[in-house]
Amino acid sequence: MTSPIQKILFGSPGTGKSYSIDKTIIPEVLGIDKNEHPDNIIKTVFHPEYTYGDFMGKLVPITRASKVEYNFYRGHFLQALTQAYKNILPHYKDPITNRASNFRNLSDKDKQLELDKARKTACLKANNVALVIDEINRGNSSAIFGTIFQLLDRVC
Repeated sequence: MTSPIQKILFGSPGTGKSYSIDKTIIPEVLGIDKNEHPDNIIKTVFHPEYTYGDFMGKLVPITRASKVEYNFYRGHFLQALTQAYKNILPHYKDPITNRASNFRNLSDKDKQLELDKARKTACLKANNVALVIDEINRGNSSAIFGTIFQLLDRVC
């Protein structure tokens, strides 16, 4: 896959939307083997109580021995983003630290081109990650997505 896809499947209940995602889109279109790479599939269900913190991440207070600690809970979006970076990093060959390149001698424009090329190459080699949101219409989408809502129509 060369660019991210954002699709909303809609239809009456029981028409095979989830089945299509599990049996066709994830394995065939995205090329994700759920047995080999189960971490590359993140699923969530929106509901009226689902929040921005559930989706992005939040601090959760925990009391232990009369002492309050704050632990960070990674939301589903952050889990997917983290997994995508984990898949990209092994394929990224940094032109700055690569001794074979003359990166320091390049113009600023050529340096940017080299960095972009290295990033694109790593992204093309990395395994895809799927974030599946079920029942998207049941939650308050604008409150759940928050400021990242405007990123949904972007393609890199």
